[in-house]
Amino acid sequence: MGIEISDLECINYLTAFDTAIDKGIERFEKFWLMFDFIYKFSKVKKEEDSCMETLRMMSESVLTRKRKEIEIRQTNKVNNKEDKNNFLERLLYFSDELTEKEIIDEVHTMIMAAIDTSTTVVLYTLILIGSYPTVQEKIMNELKDIFGDSDRDVQKHDLVQMRYLEATLKESMRYYVMVPFVSRYIDKEIKLKNCTLQPGNNCLFVLYGVHRNSMWGKDADQFRPERWLENEMPSNSSAFMSFSVGKRNCIGRMYAMMFMKTQLSHILRSYTIYADYMKLKLSMEVLLKPASGHYISIKKMLKNCKEIIK
Repeated sequence: MGIEISDLECINYLTAFDTAIDKGIERFEKFWLMFDFIYKFSKVKKEEDSCMETLRMMSESVLTRKRKEIEIRQTNKVNNKEDKNNFLERLLYFSDELTEKEIIDEVHTMIMAAIDTSTTVVLYTLILIGSYPTVQEKIMNELKDIFGDSDRDVQKHDLVQMRYLEATLKESMRYYVMVPFVSRYIDKEIKLKNCTLQPGNNCLFVLYGVHRNSMWGKDADQFRPERWLENEMPSNSSAFMSFSVGKRNCIGRMYAMMFMKTQLSHILRSYTIYADYMKLKLSMEVLLKPASGHYISIKKMLKNCKEIIK
């Protein structure tokens, strides 16, 4: 977003974010907390409010620093081309049309919805790559064809050539769907094969189950990136729901894919990954998170004599 944030600020923000999510789940699990008149006097509410205050203060601090930076730049008539396209700069450009709360909400969305999910997807992908040496070898060969021995930055045209890496990333997102379930409010009657959903209710979609459904084939429970390259996809285009579907799908899906492919390509050009996904124990909360550690290690490649994966 064009603003430097200290390690301590990052730790405080992420801790507050994780705790706020945990408190939301705790309220969901304890039916008596669903009643507002009970919830507002509960310890869970107090802890959640404290976390939200930390998040708000952090966002306000970022906005204040960015506004001051823009003001100094305008005073000195400095044109910073690197900042003109960053998210926060563009958001503040529309500050006359947005309230302070709306801007802060957008900052929260950018940090929490984008960064936390994307980095966790990259983690799962690395775990799976490290668990399948043949997959890792194919990716490394593909990156070798694109970059050779160069350590240059990734360009947009490079991303298009990363076909097997993209297939691996998508298969990872299918296998470990980051948001395991989503809820939708029913505003009109919907007739299904065996029942009718009535308006005024909420419907919970278990995306983890959709991604392991038999429509993906007999090997739906197996990690196999090749399915994305061999035209073995389900006939229903909505079968892949990692970015959700419909009017409320993820608006940043294209950016997220570019971000994750760039991250993975940088890591896999420099490190060999070792992991064992079979040891993973998952916690199905708002996000699908490892509950038992990650079981992953990395080894730096030698610059002139890269390790050969056996």
